[in-house]
This record gives sequence, structure tokens and C-alpha cells, in this order.
Amino acid sequence: MARKEQVVSDVIPQAPAVRWPLRLFWISLAACASVLLLATTNLICQDIAVSPFLWILQLSLYLISFIVCFENDRWYRREIIYPLFAITVALVVVVSLPGATYSFLAQLAAYSSALFFGCMVCHGETARTRPRPESLTTFYLCIAAGGTVGGLVVSLLAPAMFPNYWEYPLGVLGCVAVLLSVSAAERSSWWYQGRASLALAILASAVLLAPAVVSSVWKPAEQWPPALGVSAAALLAIAALGRYALERRAPHTTPAPFLVRNAARIVLALFTAGLLIPQKAALYHVIASSRNFYGVLSVVSVDAENYLALRHGSTVHGFQYRDLARARLSTGYYGPTSGANIIIRNWPAHPMRVGLVGMGVGTLAALAQPGDVFRFYEINPDVYKLSAGQHPYFTYLRDSPARVEVVLGDARLSLQRESSRGDFQKFDILILDAFSSDAIPMHLLTREAFQVYAQHLRAPASVIAVHISNQTLDLRPVLAGISRAFGLHAVRVDPLLPTGPFSQSDWILLSRDSASLSGEELAAHSEAFPAATRTISWTDDYCDLWHVIRWRD
Repeated sequence: MARKEQVVSDVIPQAPAVRWPLRLFWISLAACASVLLLATTNLICQDIAVSPFLWILQLSLYLISFIVCFENDRWYRREIIYPLFAITVALVVVVSLPGATYSFLAQLAAYSSALFFGCMVCHGETARTRPRPESLTTFYLCIAAGGTVGGLVVSLLAPAMFPNYWEYPLGVLGCVAVLLSVSAAERSSWWYQGRASLALAILASAVLLAPAVVSSVWKPAEQWPPALGVSAAALLAIAALGRYALERRAPHTTPAPFLVRNAARIVLALFTAGLLIPQKAALYHVIASSRNFYGVLSVVSVDAENYLALRHGSTVHGFQYRDLARARLSTGYYGPTSGANIIIRNWPAHPMRVGLVGMGVGTLAALAQPGDVFRFYEINPDVYKLSAGQHPYFTYLRDSPARVEVVLGDARLSLQRESSRGDFQKFDILILDAFSSDAIPMHLLTREAFQVYAQHLRAPASVIAVHISNQTLDLRPVLAGISRAFGLHAVRVDPLLPTGPFSQSDWILLSRDSASLSGEELAAHSEAFPAATRTISWTDDYCDLWHVIRWRD
């Protein structure tokens, strides 16, 4: 009997090649998520606070979204993620519109949640389209390339192309574009199969969001009763629920793609306007601007009051009147009742030496007398350029009767270098004015930093004046810790909000000699410090930002 032999081929069929459109899709998704991560981190550091915890939080949300989407397909459900992403984008719009005054916690929650769900959309769609194992090398290479592209866009292209942080709204809108394009490409999606109840629900959310967006560009809308929008949204929501109940009873209800798509377009228009309005508003009346590693600087012309203001992000760092009669007036945080103004004007001996960490527009140079030396330490060279040259925007430095010296670079490092070579500055007053923005340099408030400052003071009667006005951080506990650690006498100068060209300011004055803080005018505008203020000790090894955040307004 003949023996039959069976030959089994060990050749594995080749998987179909991954085409370039799909590769570009993967690269785009990864780039969009990367842009959103980096832009969100930059935005939080500029407008909320600089803290390693916040950097780690954003990176963790990005990585968690990646892990969740790739761990199991069941975790990424479009019917849940899409609405949550839309809600978080709406929250971002509300907290970032001009004039919004939401707490640190509200801003952090909005930006972080939008980052997470935006990355869920990008990573979820990436995971849904991953190829067979034979093509995974190409797949992961595309993801890596997309992440690199996103990093290059935020780090190199955006600073060169955009005068402000436009990469954040563009990153969010990029995620929205992913959501819409994927939905439009699949016939089974809500873009084609959505029913009238979905359209009504989308319109209800649009009605809730519309007043905030419209009123930021059309002032009469501010007069609309808030209850009107809430009532209209509630009626639409009730109608959506009623319609949904009817659709559940009749599963074969005809889809209403025309209504759904137009409702989605209305929300998209509101999102686009709400995200771009803050960027556009930042350019109003701007006559000069620059962007570098330290952020965005703008010179704003306020024609109604005839002055120029220097804005760093959302914080105003001083202004100067254009008319000669008021050009040397100490404005803003440095008015007659501010701590720095009082201590400089009432200093008993001249000539005096004043050190100033943080320049702004150089307002305090207006308080100098002939023979005085005012030595500014400024880390951002663009700040100095606005007050220097033949035609500076701000002329406090040029017009000051003092000898003005400017040291560019990190103030603490500059002071340390001067100490190491025996070049002690012998300051009568040292002004620390680098903490009014939300992104504060914490290394200037540590014990080690104050040890450096102490080396540059002329005598025990010398004064360190610290400006702690800040919307996000309460720095009193840190200064209380410094006062007790070094055995310094201290007072707090926090006058009521004055009128005219002056701003509310909060100052802590420190000295080893209590007599330096006991002048008649100073006593009339100050209070004992630290009194009952709790103490926090910051060192170069440990800075506890968490416990000085103002969690509520």
C-alpha cells in the first residue's frame, strides 16, 4: 500500500503592508497628544504655579491615558470619552475667558481633566487602529515619531511663530478635530446615526456655554439674566430626556444626522471662539511684545489713561505715565503707602545703596536721590531691553538721579558669585520683588538664599523688603519661617486698596534692628509680623508649595 506524505509549509503569510495614510494618522495622533501635554504644562507653569508636583501630575495623566487605552480595548468607550472630553473643554473655556477669576483648584482641575480626556481620545483611537503583530515595529515607530514632532512644535516652532501660547488652544482643537474626523469616517458613528435626543442634549450644553463666550466679545450680553440661559438649557435637557425615552421604546427611530451635525457645529464654534478669545485679547493695545524661555512680555498702551504697562503673561509688572508731569510717579505696587516706598523715602542717610531683585519697569528708581546707587538683578534680558536704549518704552532707569546698575542673570547666582570673590554690595535696603506673578522662583525664598542676602547687607539696621502680593500663593508662612529662623524683626505693610494710579500691595519688611522698622509713617501703615501666622521652612532641598496655595478665592 502506497504511503501518503503530507507536506506542511512553515511559511507564514505576509501581513498586508501598512500604508502611509495610516502611518501619518498614527503620527498625527501621537503629535497631538504630545502638544497637548507640553502646552498644558507650560500654561499651568505660567498662569498658575511652577511646581514639580504639577509637572508630574500632567505627565502622569498623559501616561495613564496611554496605559488605559492600550491595556484593554474595553476601557476606551467613545460614548463615554467623547462627552467627557467636550465637557472638560467647556470648563477650560469658562475658566480662561478674559475677566474670569476662578480659584487655583478650579483652573487646575479644568486644564488637567481636558488634558486627560484629550489624550484618551488620541491614544484611544491609536489603540483601536493598531495593526497585526507583524507591523507593530512600524506602529510604535510612528508613535515615537509623533511624540517627537509634538515636542519640536511646542519647544521650537511655537515660540518662533506665535506671540502668545497659541499652541494650547490649537492642541485642544486638534483633539477635537480627531474626534470629529474619526466620527465622520465611520458610518456607524453618532455623526450619522445620532438621533434627535442627542441633538437636543448638545444644544442644551451650547446654551449653557454661549453667554460666557458671547459676553466676552459683546458687552450687552453681560446684561442678560443668568437665569435665562439656565432655564433654556434646562428645557432643552428635559426635552432631550423625553425624546430619548420615546426613542428607547421605538428602537428603529430614524436618525437625525442633520440636527446632530449642526448642533455639533454650534458647539465647535463656541469652543473655537472660547479658546481663541483669550489669546486675541492678550494682543489688544499691545505695541511691543517678546517671547522667550521666561514667558511672554507685552507692552500695552492704555490710551484712555495715557500710560504704558508691562505685562508678563496675565500679570502686570508696572506701568508709567507718558506725560512729563507724571512720568516719574511711583505707580502700581510702589505707591506712597507701599512697604518699599515708605522704607526708601524715610531712610535716614544718603547716599544709600539699594539692591532690587526683579526689575519690572524700574519704578522704584524714581525714589532715588542724587548719589544713591540702585542695583537691579534681572533674569530676563527682554525686560531690561524695554527700559534701555535710545528710545526705551519705560524711562524710570534713564530719568533716575541715582547711579543705576543692572546685573543680568539669576539674582541668587549673581549674588553668590559676588560673595565668592569678596565683592559684597553693602546694601542698605534689599528689595525682593520677583513673586507677584504666579510662577514664582522658589529658590529665592529658601534659608540658603537669605544667608546669601545677609552677606550683602551693610549693617544690622539694613532692611530686606519682600513683595508677596500674589493671587495664587500665600507667602506669609514662608516669610514667617525666615523671620524666626534668622531672628529677624518683621512688620507687614498691607494698606487698603488706594485710589488713582496705585495698586494693592503686600510687603514684609525684615531687619535685625527693630529701630529700622519703627518709623512714624511705617508704624501707621504696618502691623506686627509674624504674629499668629503659621511658619513654613523652605530650603534648597525642600520647598512645600502645596501648603501655600490659595485653594479658594
